[in-house]
Amino acid sequence: MRAFVWLLRIGLTGMFFVFGLLAVGMWVLYARTPQVELQVAHKTELLGAAYKLYGDEKVGLWLVRTLIHNKGPGAIRDVRVRYTMTDYTTPTDHTIDIVLEGQRVVDFYYPIVNESITKETSGRSLPVKIEVTYRQPNGRTVTKALDRPIKVMGRNYLTWTSMPDDEIVNWYDQFANWPLVGVFMTPNEEVTKTAAATCTSGLNTSSDDEDRIRAWAAIFYCLRNYGVRYIQEPSDAWTPHFNQYVQFPKDSIQRKAGTCLDLAILFASMAQAVGIDAGIALIPGHAIPWIRLQSGDYIFVESTFVDQRYAYSHFSEIVSPRVTFEESVRVAEAAIKKSIEQGTLILADYNELRKLGVVSPW
Repeated sequence: MRAFVWLLRIGLTGMFFVFGLLAVGMWVLYARTPQVELQVAHKTELLGAAYKLYGDEKVGLWLVRTLIHNKGPGAIRDVRVRYTMTDYTTPTDHTIDIVLEGQRVVDFYYPIVNESITKETSGRSLPVKIEVTYRQPNGRTVTKALDRPIKVMGRNYLTWTSMPDDEIVNWYDQFANWPLVGVFMTPNEEVTKTAAATCTSGLNTSSDDEDRIRAWAAIFYCLRNYGVRYIQEPSDAWTPHFNQYVQFPKDSIQRKAGTCLDLAILFASMAQAVGIDAGIALIPGHAIPWIRLQSGDYIFVESTFVDQRYAYSHFSEIVSPRVTFEESVRVAEAAIKKSIEQGTLILADYNELRKLGVVSPW
């Protein structure tokens, strides 16, 4: 009997010992569960006018930035980041083999957006879903999911910056999206090409600087004679997060009207259509078109003065009732000089923007 009790005690002790080892093993296994933190930054708008740019990484127009921080202990493996946005994109998967303990990895979402977004006429909110899946050291698979709201804007909208307010430190940050002005310059569009050719007929704009200046003046007077009018922007049009409605050149021609930005885009596109290097100068609260001569000189013009009545009623102290092209050049150059002195000038060059991959939506 005593032998039996002794054997029973040994058996129970062994059993408890085994269970203890198993418990310690399980604790060690699951105590080494990495703490993974996700930080997601996203653009507040998806701009229809720039839909071709989002999928081109060299342009750098990302929609979502995901930071994966593995705080440890241990590494995580087979990481998959999936982005899903209904209606205009297909799911996109990115894979990362391993994220070591203490390591931070940043993943960018450059969505390939389909053309149907250009049919959007007003902003509506859609969620972009971010799903991160990874394997822990214990073999378990973990999935973390979250979403962020994105406002989908039609092809005629431009937001000057996508930076959060607390990251905007200077004037250039307020207009960080300025290269997107280039998507609205369409010198190869038929209505614009025809108008430009008609206005500059008989001039040698390919090699003669004098004819380039004459062509610049001809565009000015041609649009005035056509009846183009200037429309003043809303008071908040030049604020960082304002979703500004922007016309393409053919829209301004057909409507015979436009804001200062619309008219600057129209002037630059028409000049570029006849082979003259052109672009837009952005200064605080205003846009001014320019051409570049073969000599390297720039000729700026106040395109809103195409509206003679507006120009004389607001600037009669510095222009004559005729509001000539030469006067419009002088006023524009004074504004540019002031902006250079203040350090608030951006030159959007059509040709340079095209080299960077900034293209129009058609």
